[in-house]
Amino acid sequence: MARLLPVAPMGGGRARVQQNLREQLSFLRNYCDRWDNGEWQYAKPIANSVRLLFHDKGRTVSIVTQFGARSTIRLLDFVPWGNDEHTVLFLDPLLFLGTGANLVPGPITAPRLVSVDEWWHEIVCALSAGRFTREDIVLTVAEKDGGTHLDGRLPPDYKKLAAPGASGFYKNVPTRDAPLIQLRRIAAEVLGSPGLEKLASGD
Repeated sequence: MARLLPVAPMGGGRARVQQNLREQLSFLRNYCDRWDNGEWQYAKPIANSVRLLFHDKGRTVSIVTQFGARSTIRLLDFVPWGNDEHTVLFLDPLLFLGTGANLVPGPITAPRLVSVDEWWHEIVCALSAGRFTREDIVLTVAEKDGGTHLDGRLPPDYKKLAAPGASGFYKNVPTRDAPLIQLRRIAAEVLGSPGLEKLASGD
């Protein structure tokens, strides 16, 4: 399991924050490669990296905020229904192709660019188990389901989301590990966002 790297405190050197940004994007590429090769457990370090990049709360300050880019950077949004809370849908055929219950990222069409806060708080799936934002999924996996910490009890709605068949069936096989699939899509959005790469490269 990947170790979280320390991030420069507020007022720290910009170069150090930029180096951590480059490292987290590199980690994400490697984790995605492992996920795509069938090692779905690598969604958990994906959650850790995304949390470091975007989560602000109390004394926890994200990399993009320390960079001073939270209000200006734009992220790719692949959710096909935008922010429709009434959509009862999890896997769109444009987003995921699969054989049996083993789903892998498929071709993406018509993504849009949104602000960090809109992206972070957008509802990405609305099922009978509940409604979940990217923040919900990333923080639950990172802080409760083995990313950096393992809670004795998981939130009931999250347990329902992770259960086989929670997001429906594909070719008569119940889908599984819905949070891990969502994390792979979240990573694709992050890695496909040109503004982040520009920040990391210093261009």
